Amino acid sequence: MGQSTDHPAIERARRTLRQYRAGALDSDGSVQRRRFIIDPADGALVLELTLDELDAAQSVLHVPDEELPGVADTSLQLLLSLNEIDPDRDPVCDRFLAAHGRRSLGRWARATIETGRISDSVMPGEDLMSPNPIRAQEGSLLKRLNADRQALGRVVLALAGVDVSEPLAVACDPYGFDARGGVGVIRVEFESSAGDADEAERVIGELLGHAAP
Repeated sequence: MGQSTDHPAIERARRTLRQYRAGALDSDGSVQRRRFIIDPADGALVLELTLDELDAAQSVLHVPDEELPGVADTSLQLLLSLNEIDPDRDPVCDRFLAAHGRRSLGRWARATIETGRISDSVMPGEDLMSPNPIRAQEGSLLKRLNADRQALGRVVLALAGVDVSEPLAVACDPYGFDARGGVGVIRVEFESSAGDADEAERVIGELLGHAAP
């Protein structure tokens, strides 16, 4: 579908995928906005969707959702393989609810990325799916972020441009963190990716320190 993928394209695709928590799901030609999260254990996507979407022959997710399929489409395009999961048995669904709030559709799916495309670069899904390398320390990082939610709000405003009163950090990875506020999930990106949990903690400390009144 295009030229061979180089490292900058993969990095751009990974950042794009981490930056958003909703996309336009094209299910056999029917396009709907669908929310998702990334499972930190393996990098799979977890989506809430309808039975018809779950049974579709082909599922393509366009991220971000503002960029619907079209001639000039420059979104990240992901060909997905969907497998239904039971929200009463899979704890990753609780993570979805922590980020997005109450459920609104009838089915849940874990989505394996088969291939990805951004601009003219195509890459195998395994290049975009990987465990969050700081997931073991994610709880302590979120605790640090949420210790002063007013300061967190100032960080969100400074880096994401969204004014939210006392947001709640709900996920953290080497590229940044997700915060839930009145407008939904807000992505806050680090200036550069953190190499490990210690570096992520240092970056978070600096952000909160600069946000002090």
